[in-house]
Amino acid sequence: FPRSSVRGSDGNLWIAESATFKIARVTTGGTVTEYDNLGDELPYEVNNGSDGNLWISSPSGVLQEFLVSKKKFVTGVCIPKGCPHGNAYQQPSRLLHRQTAV
Repeated sequence: FPRSSVRGSDGNLWIAESATFKIARVTTGGTVTEYDNLGDELPYEVNNGSDGNLWISSPSGVLQEFLVSKKKFVTGVCIPKGCPHGNAYQQPSRLLHRQTAV
């Protein structure tokens, strides 16, 4: 079940798949590749970071970074649900803008 999608810095479409606990890359040629996330976090929304990597949020408040060039996840960070812009999974792009603009 695709939950959200974004055009990545690599020009491909990236999809958060909530039902499979994975993210998927769809190339311009139509090839689909799925990537397992870290642990059992439900990928809820996927967004671009200013560094060209993807950031995937989950309803539990964990924000995971996916290194587009290496095609792998790195350790996630826990975002408190009481953050200034609401829950991390509701508005991660606003959170990312706030984090990267400093």
